[in-house]
Amino acid sequence: MPDPFAIVVCHDSGRPVVHVRGEVDLTNADTMTEALRALSDVGEHRVDLDLEEVAFMDSTGVRSLLDGLRFGLDLHVVATSERVHRVLDIAGVDTLLEVAAPSSTR
Repeated sequence: MPDPFAIVVCHDSGRPVVHVRGEVDLTNADTMTEALRALSDVGEHRVDLDLEEVAFMDSTGVRSLLDGLRFGLDLHVVATSERVHRVLDIAGVDTLLEVAAPSSTR
């Protein structure tokens, strides 16, 4: 069974890091979108995304990332799983934001 969905936002070196865990899909992608919107609303610009513990992401998760760009955020995926990296690559999102090479843990 996959880890339960969770989002934790912390600050590292003065900028926010959004840690996402579990499956990002139709049932919860709006939560990720709202977390990104909230960061934009408080004036954040560069946001690092740690998606290493995301086991699955569908097109609604990809839409959340695109929404973050639309909110004016400079998104950087600093950690990702193989599965999520593949989704971002297929969707072409890796051409719109910086995506780190996948870790081999998932």
